[in-house]
Amino acid sequence: MPAKKQPFSLTVESSDEDLLTASVTKKQRIKLKAAAGASGEVEVNVRSVSLVDGSINEESFDVLIGSGLSMRQANRKTRRKKIDILVDGGLFKDPFYRFFDSDGDELEGVKINAKKTYRFSRLDNADMHPFYLGDSGFNKASSQWIKIKGDGDVGDGIIDSERLTFKVKKKYRSKFKQEGRLDYFCTSHSSMIGSFQIKGANASDSIDPQIQAVIVPSD
Repeated sequence: MPAKKQPFSLTVESSDEDLLTASVTKKQRIKLKAAAGASGEVEVNVRSVSLVDGSINEESFDVLIGSGLSMRQANRKTRRKKIDILVDGGLFKDPFYRFFDSDGDELEGVKINAKKTYRFSRLDNADMHPFYLGDSGFNKASSQWIKIKGDGDVGDGIIDSERLTFKVKKKYRSKFKQEGRLDYFCTSHSSMIGSFQIKGANASDSIDPQIQAVIVPSD
């Protein structure tokens, strides 16, 4: 006798709802709808949760929209472009660093999108308060959920013309959005640590307890 399928709850998410909307029907089937005249490539993330044992399965697939190859290539190039964030020289006062875009405009309340790649560098080649980031707290190696490349490390952050890139690994994006965190800190001063907001995450009402535990008077 063939094994009986477990009942499950299905959720689906499009990486670009301006191009493609994704939904789940009452019969737990995925429904995709492209915008009129849209052209490009969209990633669709699918998450199923067993209603029997609570087990979770996550998968993703790409959807090509439109027929023009050159347009698809242009859209792909745009999506893969890194988001540049410039970090100032830092201060011992919360939020410890100020962040700017590539045009030099200050960014207020930076929110990290788990689907994007970010490139951090120092504003005006700042050479004080070496900057680094991670998802495990001050001067601790990050989890397997994220990937950080480039200059610096958790014990010696970036200064001058150094830079690093950050992204969330594709298979962990959904989990990172729900449970993840991203701290930024000065690798020389344990008191200088803060957290970026995560786009789509549930709002938290206070600083993370692990961050609170390492805050000490300024060096």
